[in-house]
Amino acid sequence: MTTESQPLALDPNTEEPSFIRRRPVRIIIYVGLVLFVLMVVVWPLVVQLSDPDFQKHIEQHR
Repeated sequence: MTTESQPLALDPNTEEPSFIRRRPVRIIIYVGLVLFVLMVVVWPLVVQLSDPDFQKHIEQHR
């Protein structure tokens, strides 16, 4: 039974991670998801807070 003295991460023959697992790609994806969630959740709240009783909306449809 033989064991290697070096961990697998330091092996010079290892392949580089796939595109989706690279750190900059993950950061870009996560930033995009956060912006999407903010627009879906926060933007309607901002609109509702700016006109809580829908007076502007009612006036537009008269």
